[in-house]
Amino acid sequence: MLKKELIFKIKRKIMEYESKMNSYKKSELEYLNRVPSIYDYTISFNDFKNFDLIYTGIILGNNYDDFESIKYLPEDLIEAFNDDNFEFIKRIYSAEEGDFNDFIAYEVNKYKMDDDLIESTRYFEKFRKILKLINEKDFETISDFFRCIYFEKDSKAKYLEDDYPDIDVISKEERNFILETDNVEEFFDRIEATKKEIKLENKRLNKLYSDKITKLNILINNLEKNTNGEEITNIDELLDYAGEEFRHDILIYIKENNKTCNEKLERKYLNLKKNSISKFINIFGKNNIDFMLFNDAEKKIIMSRGYDFVERIINFLNKIGYEFKNEILLIIAGTNNDILSSIEEFIKKDYINSEFVRNNINVLLPSNDLDEVSYNLLTRNMNLLLDKGINIKGLDSDGMDFYVSSTELIEDSLSVIEESKVNIKTRNLKNYNFLGEEDLKGKINNLKELGISINSNIEVLNSDINIIKRIKLCNSLGISIYDENNKIKKDILNKDLFFVPDSKIDEYVNEKTLVLN
Repeated sequence: MLKKELIFKIKRKIMEYESKMNSYKKSELEYLNRVPSIYDYTISFNDFKNFDLIYTGIILGNNYDDFESIKYLPEDLIEAFNDDNFEFIKRIYSAEEGDFNDFIAYEVNKYKMDDDLIESTRYFEKFRKILKLINEKDFETISDFFRCIYFEKDSKAKYLEDDYPDIDVISKEERNFILETDNVEEFFDRIEATKKEIKLENKRLNKLYSDKITKLNILINNLEKNTNGEEITNIDELLDYAGEEFRHDILIYIKENNKTCNEKLERKYLNLKKNSISKFINIFGKNNIDFMLFNDAEKKIIMSRGYDFVERIINFLNKIGYEFKNEILLIIAGTNNDILSSIEEFIKKDYINSEFVRNNINVLLPSNDLDEVSYNLLTRNMNLLLDKGINIKGLDSDGMDFYVSSTELIEDSLSVIEESKVNIKTRNLKNYNFLGEEDLKGKINNLKELGISINSNIEVLNSDINIIKRIKLCNSLGISIYDENNKIKKDILNKDLFFVPDSKIDEYVNEKTLVLN
């Protein structure tokens, strides 16, 4: 490698580190800095913007993957919302998803919105999704806070006109009471705390990048001082400045440059290579795998992924309690850092857990074939529910099998749920495996024919198909299927607890006619 090429490569890395300085949550900090203190707000209400606190609520909720991706509303719409009363924003937040188009049409007609705002109604659904990133408690705090704005006389006069009959104008005493509540003070305290956390993390990262930049600049200076063809003797010093990222490149450069000391450099080069192999042998050995039993082609595949990447995979598999099997080579060869990061994020968000990954290890692998378990299948099925606002946090370990069911079947089941007006958006539901059933529609229809209120007994959807027969048998015998809380009894929902063994249920109940022995 030529010195000029090596220096250029190092400078590019320096530029990369420089670009990362102060980049951690840069946009979030920018928005948080727009929000004055609660004291500033109380003495001057003319410098606020609705969107400042809306974005602040989103940031504090930390329920997004990429903050940049949510800033896609047109400027004219943002300006309109900034100028509008916050009550309209509250109505958008509270609007039901299924009736949203009717809601927009009603609002446009009722409040005689100007043409620019009406033209932007196609963005309201996106705006609503942005608002839903704010948790309910914070949104109520923001809402209460903005009510304080309209105690001013000018605002009161404006919003008491016939065109604004339902604006909630509060008194000065009410305004002062709201501003002194714990919720408002705690909200602004969290803003300051979050700003401090972001600044501290940037400071830590800046120190890390600065140290790397300093070492690389010293490395460049050392390389520039060396005359081409002159023997390089400060090998250890250069390797120290190079770090792991350029250690191999520096050795190649020195080897090519020092024509008179090839033997010495060859030993260093071979030693470095040997040590690299030793690192793989060591990490596999710690996990009871003999690295040397892999054939040469397999070793080449593993080592081509880099030690850091292999170490990350092994650490992740250990963390989820996965017992190393033959799949380790397949995983190392097939997965990548982006997939690992996503899976770790899904676990962190409680969308899935370690047990699910252990039992479905192929979710670490990409595949365009959605008929087989893969990362693509998992994310597609996951997004089907998230896009419909269905809660998938904290599911039961045995309630996640639907993630690896046929995507087409999941889509059909969601359509059946909507057509049947069954509400599965309750936080009490911790198992969505019924979405992977072949005949969910038939099951729902049978339950309704038996007079079962599915929305009041949502867990019945996850019961096995013989739940219908168990209910029929109880009805025939005059046995109530409900407990004291008007919920279907557990011994009826669970075939293993029912007084008739599941293997003999057909002896008592025929598909068409109830038969008692």
